[in-house]
Amino acid sequence: MISAHTFIILLYLWRKQAAAGSQAAWRKYYGSMSSSGAEKTVVRAQPQIPRSVQVENSPLRDDPVRAWTAVLLLVLASTVAGFVAESGPMGGLCFLALAAAGWRVWARLTYELTSRGVTYTILGRSRRIPWARITRHEERERGLLLFTDDNPTTRSTFIIRWSDQREAILDVVRFYMRQRVSVESTETLINTSGEK
Repeated sequence: MISAHTFIILLYLWRKQAAAGSQAAWRKYYGSMSSSGAEKTVVRAQPQIPRSVQVENSPLRDDPVRAWTAVLLLVLASTVAGFVAESGPMGGLCFLALAAAGWRVWARLTYELTSRGVTYTILGRSRRIPWARITRHEERERGLLLFTDDNPTTRSTFIIRWSDQREAILDVVRFYMRQRVSVESTETLINTSGEK
């Protein structure tokens, strides 16, 4: 006669073997299903999120001929205004007004292109423009022109000079503009009637 202790051990080993056998049978069954060609799993690679890009634009350094020509024209115009008005302070005031109006000619700008949008910093002040506000972009010889309005004006466009980072800038802008378009083209229907 078999003792109770031996019976329990045999029962345990039998159940363990049965469980291992059933697991192998399930693996064999599922393996045959997936290799039958009836269902194929397609894995699509997600586009890799580009790294943030920081670009420093200094017109006096990047495009010196144009910038210094504009500065010399500012000085010439304010000098002429001072002589015409016969007042040195009026010439100085004219120079300050022209320099403030032509800030894009001499001011140093820092652009940072991130997942949240384009942040530009000038004279210590920063402003972020989210990707949703940028309607389109155009590649130019000297830089990338971004539009924040369908009817462009000087206030709704800005240019980011390449500064030897053309490909990195284009990668970021193309990626986030493509994401913006895919999000905007997705429709979301909300049931407001309360019915299920």
